[in-house]
Amino acid sequence: MRVLYLSEWYPNIYDTSSGRFVRGHAISAVQQGDDVCTLFFYKAPQSDPEQLFEQETEGVKEVYMYYHGSFLSAMRRGWQFVQEHWGMPQVCQLNVISKNALLAMWLKAKHGIPYIIVEHWTGYYPESGAYKGVIHRLMAQAAVRHAALILTVSTELEHHMRRCGLQHKDYRLIRNVVYDMFFTPQARKADGVKRLLHVSFFDDAHKNVSDIVRALALVAKERQDFECVMIGKGKDHQRVQQLAKDLHIPAKLIRWEGELEPQEVCERFYQSDFFVFYSNYETAGIVISESLICGKPVISTPVGIAPDVITPQTGVLVEKRNPEALAKAINHMLDHYDEYDAAHLREVGKAYSLENVGKFLHDIYTEVRS
Repeated sequence: MRVLYLSEWYPNIYDTSSGRFVRGHAISAVQQGDDVCTLFFYKAPQSDPEQLFEQETEGVKEVYMYYHGSFLSAMRRGWQFVQEHWGMPQVCQLNVISKNALLAMWLKAKHGIPYIIVEHWTGYYPESGAYKGVIHRLMAQAAVRHAALILTVSTELEHHMRRCGLQHKDYRLIRNVVYDMFFTPQARKADGVKRLLHVSFFDDAHKNVSDIVRALALVAKERQDFECVMIGKGKDHQRVQQLAKDLHIPAKLIRWEGELEPQEVCERFYQSDFFVFYSNYETAGIVISESLICGKPVISTPVGIAPDVITPQTGVLVEKRNPEALAKAINHMLDHYDEYDAAHLREVGKAYSLENVGKFLHDIYTEVRS
């Protein structure tokens, strides 16, 4: 199947981590025999030149349009390039409802090419409040109305899209891809340290890392036989580190590792005993599935995929904004993490493999094209 991806987010020269999950979907589909081309538009700074070029990543053709001026002009140029150098798609995949929906809807109206929507955006959540503006809402409503079906990365995201009035008869759940390296087991080093892990970008209104630190301070008053590894950076990184000092948490109990490459993150999962995720809201939370694949139980707030995958056999759900409850859960997990069945955790995580996600997408493309 020839599938054109129109993506609001995608790894690019200005942000190499943007939209990695979209590239993951594209790679998974290619591995199932689909021919995928991504078309990505980015309004470049005036100081930088306009560029239109293609490259290939693990079998995915990627067309980049860095433009100045109007989006509509860039859209015409980008689409013409795709037509001339790749051809006509059989299906389109709109990754995040945005101005790219104009091209998806035009291709359907002009050429009868069906499109699906794969949604990841937190803006539909009341905590974000970013879903606003008459033009944005009208475009979203039109895009949903004409789509063959809507895929969301969690059932919670579907709920919030419907709450925003984006009704469609066919919403389904799609999983984000966890890359193969996480599926290669690594032995946990016998260093005698009970280790919990947290991975996020440090935006406190979203990820609430501060309450993790507050919970650790409470646990540290009772015991100091653990280490918390903190991975990530963000606008609140220094403030959260200062909070740990203000709460007099012994420095040996928290290791701040900053931003790491995916391979390094994978290694940290395998060298930890459990994972802590305390976001105020999430569309998915791919790190939860990464932890399960590594055979590590999870403590999380009931956000994103957590309510779908966390059971008494895989971890613990803790209410939001309650550091006392989180401290209790961490304290319990420090003594019971080894009672979780790692094989069961990995089995739950298999649904997020490149192979399984790719098969799901291939079946979707076949269905909407038939």
